[in-house]
Amino acid sequence: MDWDEILSYYRPGKQRETLYEHINNALRYVDGVNEKRIGKFVSKNLNVKNFEELLRYAVILHDSGKAFYQSSYNIKRDKEGEYLSFYGHEYISAILSDLFISEKIRKTYDISYLSIVFAVMYHHHAMNPEHRKRAINNLAESDNNTRHLHKLHHVLSSFLNEEDHSIIKRCIDELPKRINRSNVNIIESKLAEKLIHSPNNTNLKKLSLILLDSLITCDYLSAKEKREESKSPFFKAVISFYNSWMKNENESE
Repeated sequence: MDWDEILSYYRPGKQRETLYEHINNALRYVDGVNEKRIGKFVSKNLNVKNFEELLRYAVILHDSGKAFYQSSYNIKRDKEGEYLSFYGHEYISAILSDLFISEKIRKTYDISYLSIVFAVMYHHHAMNPEHRKRAINNLAESDNNTRHLHKLHHVLSSFLNEEDHSIIKRCIDELPKRINRSNVNIIESKLAEKLIHSPNNTNLKKLSLILLDSLITCDYLSAKEKREESKSPFFKAVISFYNSWMKNENESE
């Protein structure tokens, strides 16, 4: 098996998608979002003018945890055959996002960046979250799980502004030390304190939920382009959200 690139989706002999391809395709749905219905809604009702920037960061970071699953150990089998499993990757992505966004907030004093961590953390939340959270404890620091860190920096930097390159490098270097369930719980507690239990952050809570929906939409629409995605009720809901909130007015059905 060739692990020269970080894979985002893989079924041996059938389908293959790199992390770079997945992010690049997903970002197509981010471009110009400030001028679409959802961007205008966020600007008018939540007074957030940089929604496109927030969504762009969320898309870039949301699957970064997959870099730690690039080995044959994570090949699983279902009714369709073998596939590369990334079970619990969203929590590793959230740890990296929290490291990265914490620096951005310290530099900008803009707490709206916290919505990015929320969106990344919960973009697979309906899929047995407690069991997925426990699974990351099996990803102890090892050669197999850290040999792609340089490649991860290269992929993410391809989409980030130059001023972010050194930040993401420091965060990726720190990441292997932080991968455990305890750190996930700490981040969840921080999000709960800032978004749920704080009466002064109602707009931030709304922004986080809107960003989560938008990230899920970009994620699934990107996946549809290179994978044989089933037309499940959830996927139909994603299409409905896209058509209602994120679609260009002159775009065909």
